[in-house]
Amino acid sequence: MHALHIILLQSDPDLEPDEVFTLAGDAIESFQDKVFDWHAEGPGRWMQEYPAPISFRKSPERFISELRATVVRMKAERQGALEYLARQLGLEDDCTSEAIGCALFGNIESLGEHVLWAAIRYLQLMRGDYTPDSGFYDAIQGSASIPVPEQIADQPLGETEDLYLVPIDLHY
Repeated sequence: MHALHIILLQSDPDLEPDEVFTLAGDAIESFQDKVFDWHAEGPGRWMQEYPAPISFRKSPERFISELRATVVRMKAERQGALEYLARQLGLEDDCTSEAIGCALFGNIESLGEHVLWAAIRYLQLMRGDYTPDSGFYDAIQGSASIPVPEQIADQPLGETEDLYLVPIDLHY
């Protein structure tokens, strides 16, 4: 399965797109066989939408807009994982976290492997672990969470630094 992942990294300004794609690939290489089995050297099938990495210095508005869109996708993925877990536990999609906790931890010995997998998936997304479902990796902080997009853009950049959002086509 192919998935678009956005990698946040900080590096030299004025890099060529292929250099930035290489840096992003290097930043996630330790996740080979954990998060993905291979990746394209760049956006792959998303080339039309993302012909190049998004530079903060060159396009601050697009950078923030894409970061916000990434946050929306991440929240939707978390919500989907929560609803899937609820259904696996035999609960309604809109049940409370207390109901999920009681159903999950009240009889954990009797839960099937699929229910436990669904719980682990949800908890990993909530914790900010980099997983096939997270769709984002912050190579600066070493996390798959974005607290507030504007905080990332407010990081002080020196004369020789830029922030990049790098689209990568991952396969898992």
